[in-house]
Amino acid sequence: KCYRIQHFQNSILATVQLMTGDWVCTGTILDAETILTNADCCLAGVGQIRVGNWNSNAAEPGEFRIGAESTTLHPDFDLVTKDNNLCIIKTASLVEAQPEDCENCWASVCLPEESYLLGNACWTAGWGAVTSGGSPSNKLRESTLNIFSRTYCENKSKPTFLEQELSDGLKINY
Repeated sequence: KCYRIQHFQNSILATVQLMTGDWVCTGTILDAETILTNADCCLAGVGQIRVGNWNSNAAEPGEFRIGAESTTLHPDFDLVTKDNNLCIIKTASLVEAQPEDCENCWASVCLPEESYLLGNACWTAGWGAVTSGGSPSNKLRESTLNIFSRTYCENKSKPTFLEQELSDGLKINY
């Protein structure tokens, strides 16, 4: 079963926390052995993956850790422009690794069946900073975003922190 990410209760089920050296990154569960994240999160190597985690300062019921078996960067990833900033992480089976108290503590995300349209809403979740220059959040946060074209982002003069972050994270190449 997969979950449509349309509000916070569903986003926590499909979101994992990746420990990558000095970085803490967010990933999305695609299936029981596959996680999608940013390529720059995989460059230094992925350590532990926390599944079923909401508060990084406390263990949740059913939360567990698993290691990455392999990582694959998008073949056209560009470290400078961040184009194609995608990485696939393969793990051992989450079903086999989950503890007994993991009752619906994770799920795969449902991917859209049709292509996106510019201006459509999408949902994201993570433990990142909520203000410019701020510290990472200890609790999983979610946000609803609209999809912008790269041209739209590049034509914005003096983008605000939020506009720049959205443009960096949602670059669409035509």
